[in-house]
Amino acid sequence: MNTRTDAMDLAHDELHRLQALERRRLYESTPALLHSIDAEGRVVEVSDAWLAHLGYARDEVLGRQSSDFLTPESQRRAREVVLPAFFRTGRCTDVEYQFVRKDGRIVDMLLSATLERHPDGRPWRSLAVLQDVTERQRLAAQLQRTLSDLNAIIDNVPATLGYWDRDGNTRLANREFQASVGLPVDQIVGRRLQDILNSTDPLAYAVMAPHIARVLEGRREEFEVAMLTTDGLRQLRVTLVPDQPEAGRVSGFYGLGYDITGRKALELRLSESEMRYRALFDHLDSGFALHEIVVGSDGMPSGYKVLAMNAVFAEMMGVARSPKRGPALADSAPLFEGTREEWLARFAEVAIKGLHYRGEHRQREAANGERWFEVVAYQPTPGQFALLLQDITARKAAEALIRRQQQHLEHALDEKETLLKEVYHRVKNNLQVVQSL
Repeated sequence: MNTRTDAMDLAHDELHRLQALERRRLYESTPALLHSIDAEGRVVEVSDAWLAHLGYARDEVLGRQSSDFLTPESQRRAREVVLPAFFRTGRCTDVEYQFVRKDGRIVDMLLSATLERHPDGRPWRSLAVLQDVTERQRLAAQLQRTLSDLNAIIDNVPATLGYWDRDGNTRLANREFQASVGLPVDQIVGRRLQDILNSTDPLAYAVMAPHIARVLEGRREEFEVAMLTTDGLRQLRVTLVPDQPEAGRVSGFYGLGYDITGRKALELRLSESEMRYRALFDHLDSGFALHEIVVGSDGMPSGYKVLAMNAVFAEMMGVARSPKRGPALADSAPLFEGTREEWLARFAEVAIKGLHYRGEHRQREAANGERWFEVVAYQPTPGQFALLLQDITARKAAEALIRRQQQHLEHALDEKETLLKEVYHRVKNNLQVVQSL
């Protein structure tokens, strides 16, 4: 009887030994990151994948406290919080730890474990499964930074910005939008756009409604609208963009509104200034024209064209004034002395090199007699030159008259000098006769 019992015990022990060996073989060769600890927290089994992932050899791990492979902060939390709760409850799920590899690199892990107990309820050993979430944590942190940057951009855009679903319910509103309607974000999100706008301007939504209907059909809309805001009446440039996560289906739309009130006022002032400038430009006593140098395919100046001219300039040059770009002045330049090539080279130096030119030139073949002009050229911007013509015909005539009078006086003086010399000669001769007598 005893012999049979002893044989059964030996067979049972051998079976347990073989099962333990098989379990250890499977445990160590599994591709999962596994380890087991005893009731004292020492590592008693570890998988090959665990060792390979953290860079340790098996004899460097077995028998050591599992917390030895954690960062100081994770060690403190494991010893003070996680392990006491684990041995009490028998399980833990997705505990965030930071493990330290043998090469010193820190990896983020999620640990889940169950506890096996002795028949009397005492802790025996655990089975822990680890998952490396370093890359996931990095991507999550990067995503969080991106979201933070995006929220900062949205809130600091100098325009009203929001998002509305198909029913017109507000899902996003930046600070500028909140300020324009005078409501905090918690009183905006979830409310319909029409109700929000009616609180400041009951007429604004009626103007925007046709554009909203079209954007929900998948069309981009841009328009201007005058709207009452907390800052008073403002002129807004609004852009509505459909949100189409799938082709043919619009789930909502984004709205962006730029305040162009100041720009509109500036445009009005500029329009008034331009009218005054045009009046002054057209009533100048001098001829004025703005030109642009034309460069050929070889990179050399081949001509120039008139961008603007006043009436005096057109009359001086004998060309028809056009409200748009005028004729090529290169054909008119030979009206002055010199060839077309000489004038082109002269004006190209002014437009390209920034040189100044001033000269007096006679108009050839003038219908009303000879006419003289003072020609001044300068560069207002690279590639262009301004031409200022002043009629100096009267001055030239006065100078010619003065020269003729001067020549007449010089001729009279010459005759008087000749007469005096003759008188002197005769008196001298007479005196010599008297002296000889």
